[in-house]
Amino acid sequence: MQSKTVQNDDVPVAGAIGPQAFDGERCRDQREEIAPAALVANRWITSLAAPRVAIPFLAAFGLVLLVVNLGAYPIYTKGEPREAIRILDITRGGGWILPTQAGIGLPWKPPLMYWLGAVISIVLGTVNEWTVRLPSGLLAVGSIVCCYVYVRRLFDERSALMAALILGTTLQFGQAATAARVDMTLTFFMEVAFFEFITIAEGLTRRRMLLYAALAAAILAKGPIGAALPGIAALVWIALERRWGVVRELRMIPGAMVILIVAGGWYVAATVVGGAAFVHRQILAENLYRLLPNHAFHEPHEHPFYYVELALSAGFLPWTGLVPVALAAIPERKRFWTSRFKYLLVWAAVVLIFYNLPRSKRGVYLLALYPAAATLTAVMLNAVRSRTSQSSRIVRLTALGEGVAFLAIGLVALVAEAGMWLHGPVFLASLMRPLGVRVPELSILLYEAMNAHWVAAIAIPAMVSASGAYLILAQLDIDKLFAAVLIGVSCSILVAHLFVVPSIARTLSLKSFTRESMKIADGHPVVSVWPINFDVEFYSGRGLSVGSFQTPHANYFICWRGYYRLLPASSRRRFTVVKVSGPTSLKGSRRMVLLERADLLPMSNPNPKIEIGRHESPQPSYRDAAGDRASNLPR
Repeated sequence: MQSKTVQNDDVPVAGAIGPQAFDGERCRDQREEIAPAALVANRWITSLAAPRVAIPFLAAFGLVLLVVNLGAYPIYTKGEPREAIRILDITRGGGWILPTQAGIGLPWKPPLMYWLGAVISIVLGTVNEWTVRLPSGLLAVGSIVCCYVYVRRLFDERSALMAALILGTTLQFGQAATAARVDMTLTFFMEVAFFEFITIAEGLTRRRMLLYAALAAAILAKGPIGAALPGIAALVWIALERRWGVVRELRMIPGAMVILIVAGGWYVAATVVGGAAFVHRQILAENLYRLLPNHAFHEPHEHPFYYVELALSAGFLPWTGLVPVALAAIPERKRFWTSRFKYLLVWAAVVLIFYNLPRSKRGVYLLALYPAAATLTAVMLNAVRSRTSQSSRIVRLTALGEGVAFLAIGLVALVAEAGMWLHGPVFLASLMRPLGVRVPELSILLYEAMNAHWVAAIAIPAMVSASGAYLILAQLDIDKLFAAVLIGVSCSILVAHLFVVPSIARTLSLKSFTRESMKIADGHPVVSVWPINFDVEFYSGRGLSVGSFQTPHANYFICWRGYYRLLPASSRRRFTVVKVSGPTSLKGSRRMVLLERADLLPMSNPNPKIEIGRHESPQPSYRDAAGDRASNLPR
């Protein structure tokens, strides 16, 4: 097959292969078909889409929306501290190959995210909320910018800008971008791998090894799935398009060597260090047993087969509402129905179908398809925008639905703020009580946060309301609809990240309880009684021993209050409750206690089921296979 030189967005590229080599020219021709009046009316978005403007704009947009407030609130969810203590373990000399969890147990995930967090922490000289969340935040910004760069090469500048903005403002993406979890690390490198393949297949790059470096990094982020999904998507697309010549262009043997050296090297080292326990946990339990159920493995996050579709619909909000508008482009499919567009469909379908197979399902697993979904939506919106009038029924219905949602969000926030300023935090507490929120501290912290930044507390919800009213009342074309939804969702994200999430975090976090408990202990031995809380481990400032109430020569014990209450009365009298934590649930339950031992005499065995040494395996009845807190115990 003869290679040809083509241009895409006026950028000369060599090496195009296959019958779709001129897709870039086709896309440029399509842009020229758009009505001049539409281009004049929306010249601002065309100017913003130019690379010299779009790239710094998207980077700044992502930093402001997702990164700047990452360190302003403590860790409070059960997932973040499990990852954070592994970063802490590395910085304390626990080893880079298999960082442990509070000194017990092997990690369930490969260490790339932990390495990134540890490097940042070492450079900054501390391990805190900022340093453990920063890898996710920075890679989320990188995902936004990469989406623009690749989509611009594959399609056009306007679609690229819209796709990047859609990706960065979806609900699921925003949640993963602000959490110290491995999911955003996996998403970034899989996105690069997915996009890099199609740019190679379409002859838009001479690079080859970036694809394999991204696949290796994705494996180091969460395991073999990082390479399996891009590989399956590539194979399916090649078969559907009958583009078998692409296989020769991929230089698979040198690429496989890169993957084996980078990712395989860690697996070999981890097997040497962790032995059979590592093989069972990471290779079998974390990967094979999720697809082929094993009676010895407890499956976390079990959901019915249709769960992932519902999770995608919710996670893609608010842009789920614009999907019907995008689908209106189907009659115009000849304008965009290229091999590149088909590849995006294959990409999304492979990820969606794959995560339907395991019993373990979570919405965040679908993050790998979000760049494809964002790009598909943007390309179709651009294809239909010049032929959809302002009075189009589908545009009006979509604008009305999105407008009502944003108007309601903004007005509820403004009414709640007005009520708090007039009647104090008790007003907000009364509003939240029907929702099951029984924690008065939350309304107090929200009141203080909004008082401290009252201008932003008024202006941002007002912008959300204004965007909602505009969507309801104005005659909109697709560009104006897109811009109004973007403003509404961006302001909503700011409200959440500046006020709501920090207040919830400060209400539920065990940071102050742990720090005060360590001061009370004043250097004396402290035992974390199983089932342990990883927030306590992270914030203790020292490696706590993990044990039971029988641990000899220990002065202080930290445990769940409900677990302490399970002890016989005779055993409870051997302890004094020194401090009780705040709630770790919005229902006001699940508290922890600091106990002081009255003497150092050996106790009669109060609960023989929980004797756990620092390097022993926990009892499975108190912890599921994913390492979650024991939720079956009273708090």
